Amino acid sequence: MIIKNLSLLGHTSSGKTSIIETIAYLNKLTNSYGTPSLLDTDEEEKKRKTTTNLKVFPIKSKNYKINLIDTPGFSDFIGEILGALFASENIAIVVNAQNPAEVGTERSWILANEKNNLPISFILNHFDKENLNFENILNTLNENYSNRIIPLTIPIYENNSFKGIIDVISKKAYLFQKGELIETNNPYDNLTNTYYEKISETIAETNEDLLNKYLEQGELTHQEIVQNLKQAYKMKLLFPLFTVSAKTPESLKLLIHYLELILLNHDENELIKPNDKDLVAIVFKTLSDPYKGRVSYIRLFSGKITKDSILPNTTKNYKEKISVLVEISGDQHNPINECLAGDICATYKLEQTLSGDIISTIESPLKPIQYPEPLLEKGIEPKTKADEEKLSSAINRILEEDPTFKAYRDHDVKQFVISTIGDVHLDYIISKLKNKYKVNIEVT
Repeated sequence: MIIKNLSLLGHTSSGKTSIIETIAYLNKLTNSYGTPSLLDTDEEEKKRKTTTNLKVFPIKSKNYKINLIDTPGFSDFIGEILGALFASENIAIVVNAQNPAEVGTERSWILANEKNNLPISFILNHFDKENLNFENILNTLNENYSNRIIPLTIPIYENNSFKGIIDVISKKAYLFQKGELIETNNPYDNLTNTYYEKISETIAETNEDLLNKYLEQGELTHQEIVQNLKQAYKMKLLFPLFTVSAKTPESLKLLIHYLELILLNHDENELIKPNDKDLVAIVFKTLSDPYKGRVSYIRLFSGKITKDSILPNTTKNYKEKISVLVEISGDQHNPINECLAGDICATYKLEQTLSGDIISTIESPLKPIQYPEPLLEKGIEPKTKADEEKLSSAINRILEEDPTFKAYRDHDVKQFVISTIGDVHLDYIISKLKNKYKVNIEVT
């Protein structure tokens, strides 16, 4: 089975979680769609109605396993976003059709394109809303990010209604009808041909033979375009754009089809070529669970991990013995016997290994995740002696989970001083201490 890893980035409320849940619905893994109920199960997420922790949700077909990674939209949770970037070969930036120029969209572009040089697709969501103009939105994306953002699907949008979708490469048009795509006459022939030509020109750049043919004959065959679409995506000559509404499952069917076609396989990353001998992995997320203990999310780049493996942590120069190995699916953990190169798995109760640590039997080409230092400091005081004991334990657990959170005990003023990325991060930490760990505190 071919493994692919895709992280969804974007501004808060752009619909990253809802898109994953609708994909899960189309794969018959849940009975609901359009609202984040499958993934956002943490009490803080329910209260805030937004994602605060990255989630992993695998989608499997006959030939593929795609690990979809959901990320927070708020920049205060940058530690989660950085972890997702390190676990992926592919990035999809989810854009709110009502506001394609949000600050979170720009941040996602910078992180994925400029700082990590990953191939990127764009998913234009919320196209079920009123007063939308597809060409104006595309112009905004082209001006702000790249003129190589080219649509592979075009929305059929009439009278403020998202009625169907056009596959630019096949030039076929479909109406949404009771969960199905029903082929119809293409109402936007000229627009479809315009974007088809742009895609053809881009594909021609992938190699000299295609370029010469395109210059001589002025066109490429449908087969040549399909066969080289992935290469154009990999070379970052093309940033594909897909238009969807997470509330309209049919609109995601072409997206899923093209993701299977263009996403890089795990062994097509430029950093590590996997083999059976060398173990190379990174812990990209840590959770503190009241029943499972410390849960470590592992992205395996090379080698194999079994449930009785020894994990050499080269960051801490420490060897960890594991006894449990699970596949992550949202908040569900399914026991497995082995984790193969390219895949994502988790284990419990590692003694010293935390987020960002590298596991390797060789001199690893991986570099540790560079988490930003928190800048906002606040003092917190427990209200009672019992709260003081609970507070110390709770802070230690949060420190294990969150590498962008810092804390120390100031004995002179008899309070803890905590540091966070920003106000949203601070509010999240305070709320977590009060609600999850039941600590009565005052913020000074």
